[in-house]
Amino acid sequence: IVEQEEALGTADAALQAREKIDDRALIMNGDDIYPGLPDLSAHSSCLLGMEVDEPSKFGIYQIEDGRVKDIEEKPENPSSAMANIGLYLVGSEFFDLLDDVEMSERGEYEITDAVKEYVGSEQVDFQEARRWLPCSYPDQLMDANLELLEEIETATDGDMKNSETGGTVIIEEDARVENSELTNVVIHSGATVRDCKLENVVVREDSTLQDVETSRSYYMPGCPEAEKVENV
Repeated sequence: IVEQEEALGTADAALQAREKIDDRALIMNGDDIYPGLPDLSAHSSCLLGMEVDEPSKFGIYQIEDGRVKDIEEKPENPSSAMANIGLYLVGSEFFDLLDDVEMSERGEYEITDAVKEYVGSEQVDFQEARRWLPCSYPDQLMDANLELLEEIETATDGDMKNSETGGTVIIEEDARVENSELTNVVIHSGATVRDCKLENVVVREDSTLQDVETSRSYYMPGCPEAEKVENV
């Protein structure tokens, strides 16, 4: 583990690991999820992307014969819909480019500046990712949470009384549920849920919910008792 002591941007964050890199490095956004990474062992350097519905909101790769030729940042007239998803397999020379990145207008060193330089100076392969769950904004986090909830198996190891469940429901050991309706819900150890109707919700450790009806929500660990809340 290498710590970035001051939040100076993504280029600076990656640069902190420079002394740990011998040959290649896999760099990925810390606020995104990449389930099922493809096998990249045949590549010396490779950028991964995915097609998106609104390419003008993303950095878009220009691809030719399986190689990345350029990146357009949020283009008005995109040449493709293949977005940069913040997942890069790079050689150690990439860190020299990180060292030369200048501070952006928002006061950070941006890794995308180095990536743009990298594709211009190297033979960089392209591969489409299998999945990408961006989590930069609250609505994206809830979408990712729901998608992952739907893939796990129901397990009710905690104490559940007079309650109904649907979809995927996880009740961990030492969690308590009474008189509630749960659909696609995870309740962590030590949490208590009484007289609630929850859908697509995660309740973290040692939280308490009483008489709550809510959906697409995430209760942080130790959330104090929440009562008579409606958010559907």
